[in-house]
Amino acid sequence: LTSAPSPWPIVGRREELALLQECLDSEGTPRGLVVTGAAGVGKTRLVTEGVAAAEQIGRATARATATAVAQTIPLGAFAHLLPAEETRATTTLELLREARHSLLASLEASPLVLCVDDAHLLDPASATLLQQLVAAGGVVAFVTVRIGEPVPDAVTALWKDHECAYLELEPLS
Repeated sequence: LTSAPSPWPIVGRREELALLQECLDSEGTPRGLVVTGAAGVGKTRLVTEGVAAAEQIGRATARATATAVAQTIPLGAFAHLLPAEETRATTTLELLREARHSLLASLEASPLVLCVDDAHLLDPASATLLQQLVAAGGVVAFVTVRIGEPVPDAVTALWKDHECAYLELEPLS
């Protein structure tokens, strides 16, 4: 796995980088990677390397970061990825359908590489959107989750039901 230059080289993560590369190279399995671990262990840095590798090979990429504040807003984590024009949606279900259509409409032959940081903080609509995109084969997901935090069922379904690899990232020695 190669990536764009970074201020600091990533070291001691050869196997983890290979797993990210496998997600980019594969034809459907794994459909992504969910990286769990303690705060500060390097989850975000690792998936950022995966996004950089995807960009280097010409894949479309998008990033979202869940926060406690955005958790109170339906699709809050994905708001910056959605069109700015006025929505016709009057219910959360309609908003979810429009968001899914919007994210998938611009894709060509290869799936979008979607990086979602701190997915344990996703609001229910954002977690559902992520699950639906992965289940439909519309994205390769690189997702981080802080271990020990409650995780939305839709995020847990990524590795349980939708063939995403699961990696518990340990601190470097």
